[in-house]
Amino acid sequence: MLKNQDDTIHRRLYTATQRPTDVFNGKLKNLIESIQHCENAYQRADEAGNKLLKQVHEQQRSEYTKEREALMLFKTRLGRFVRVYSYIAQLIFLNDAELENFSAFAKLLAKRLQGIAPEQIDLSGLVMTGYDIKPEVTPDEVREDLVVNPIKPDGGKPNDREKELLQDIIKRINTVFGSTKPIDEEKYFNFVEQIAQKTRANDLIYAQINENSKEDAMLGDLPKAVGQAVNQARTSHSEMTNMLNNQQAMTEFIGIIYDLVKKGNGNDMLGL
Repeated sequence: MLKNQDDTIHRRLYTATQRPTDVFNGKLKNLIESIQHCENAYQRADEAGNKLLKQVHEQQRSEYTKEREALMLFKTRLGRFVRVYSYIAQLIFLNDAELENFSAFAKLLAKRLQGIAPEQIDLSGLVMTGYDIKPEVTPDEVREDLVVNPIKPDGGKPNDREKELLQDIIKRINTVFGSTKPIDEEKYFNFVEQIAQKTRANDLIYAQINENSKEDAMLGDLPKAVGQAVNQARTSHSEMTNMLNNQQAMTEFIGIIYDLVKKGNGNDMLGL
């Protein structure tokens, strides 16, 4: 009898969360495809040397990326609500059936947005089987050290994190190559991308970058590999390689290469 009751609750909860799940997953899928479409169109425009189309496709990609991040931010905040409510409900008897129902709905929805199959979701935590009723004790006075600060709302906003990373790396490239104003010549960025791609092609270095922090990777084979790649490029990029003769500039340059490889975009890492 209990199994039949659980199956009924299972079906009802899934029915209640089906439409928002379909809307979220469908929109996320469309945005991912749109972002990929813009990236492909950008690449074609780049190969054709059409800077205007490159700007148009980059702007579209950025807007789609922000929409995707807004969806992921909703998913994060939904999970945060579930965790916070679950914690508070263990401390305080809220006596709000509607809020309890919404919490159960939100908990299941948050799991479904993670792409978990229906049969893999444990619903036992969503079904209340009993209560432990205890008398409420109210202290005579509230001690200041027992006052709990309220949980503040998440103030995050959706943004284009990939573009922000690119802008940060471009600023760092300007610093490494000793320019106080943006560098217009694409040869600098082509040089950086060339070194990053050579580093990415080295399986040992790639594994060290993926499995370690920047600090730890700098203690491994990364500096030597980047140094060798720079030396190999001295004939074709003498102007850039000469700027890396001092240790400080080289260390910063290796850090840039680490971040580009860590990003894992393969070719055209700088998107230029």
